[in-house]
Amino acid sequence: MPKLTVELETVTPLFLGGAEPRGSPPELRAASVRGALRYWLRALLGGVMGDGDLSTLRATEDFVFGSTETGASAVIVTLRHNGLETAEFRKRRAIREGGQFKPEGADYLFWSMAETGRKERGNWQPARQYVVPGARFTLTMKPRLGAPDAEDAWWRAIAALWLLTQLGALGSRSRRGGGSLCATTEPGQTDLPPFRPPANVGELRAQLEAGLRRLRQSLVATAKPRIPPRFDVLAPGVCKIWVLTDRRPWSTWQQALDGIGGRMRDFRNRREPDHDSMRDWMRRGATPPTVERAAFGLPLPFRYSRGGPFDVVQGSQHDRRSSPLWLRVTKLANDQHVGVATLFKSAFLARGESLQLQRGRRTTTPPEDYSLVEQFIASFPTCLEVKL
Repeated sequence: MPKLTVELETVTPLFLGGAEPRGSPPELRAASVRGALRYWLRALLGGVMGDGDLSTLRATEDFVFGSTETGASAVIVTLRHNGLETAEFRKRRAIREGGQFKPEGADYLFWSMAETGRKERGNWQPARQYVVPGARFTLTMKPRLGAPDAEDAWWRAIAALWLLTQLGALGSRSRRGGGSLCATTEPGQTDLPPFRPPANVGELRAQLEAGLRRLRQSLVATAKPRIPPRFDVLAPGVCKIWVLTDRRPWSTWQQALDGIGGRMRDFRNRREPDHDSMRDWMRRGATPPTVERAAFGLPLPFRYSRGGPFDVVQGSQHDRRSSPLWLRVTKLANDQHVGVATLFKSAFLARGESLQLQRGRRTTTPPEDYSLVEQFIASFPTCLEVKL
């Protein structure tokens, strides 16, 4: 029976749930990995099957990873490690720039992992704990004995694992640089480009392009996704991928997160777009055409100084909308670090759903496109687009 075994290493802090979401050590479990693999398999399948026939797509997912309706997965996923070092997330001292105090870039990306509230007010919550960068564990995947077409399911699970280690991440803040993983060993013959990253930016882009092309060609294309698709799919026209650096790769994972997060902090904290229109909306009910900054995800708070208004933008039917932008850190073979950004141009909200003020209950239309997110990507000194 075939089997894949690969050693994985945490590149950035890995935030996972434990006995309690906050205050208890994170627990790395196969179920967490399987959930991430299912997401990336769905994105891959959607690119060749389209997003119209959801029942067929879910059946294909269940064929690989199982469900409560269809039974056990055709693929067994196991993890092994000798204990993982953990630490508590602590924000660093804010930096002063241009007369303002700003959080460091990594702290901006991981803001929700920090300690909140005060004990004397009864609203204190401890900081989240994380698996430290450099921790290693072994992942094994093999077909379940006796499952029909198990080897085919096993290959699709391998494809999802390749995507997870090249474009994705694991755990909380996985779309904002947390939980990035890299392979320290090659899993043997998989008919895929290497799992381990190459030594420079150009080779990384070439490796990503070759791997994505191989994965898409391995599946029978039956339909194209609509524009925009109903969920995140890996397909030309509805997904864009870039390799990001400053003027040169970063030396450490923390420098990479500070560089990426600092650039996002400064880009999103500009007065425009939305500064004046949101203030007028909250104060006078002057409805703006949209809230452009919502394109980065919801909920989106707006707080104005000097006694100005405060409110939170969310969906009219759903409080949250995950960011369409995945940001991860990839450690190259020479121990330098770069960013990889993946933008999924799926429908921002469900048909008929609006943006809404949480307190004011006023509504407006969601963003028409993701041009603001692409402007952010273009602000990096080096942004090499990966062709799908």
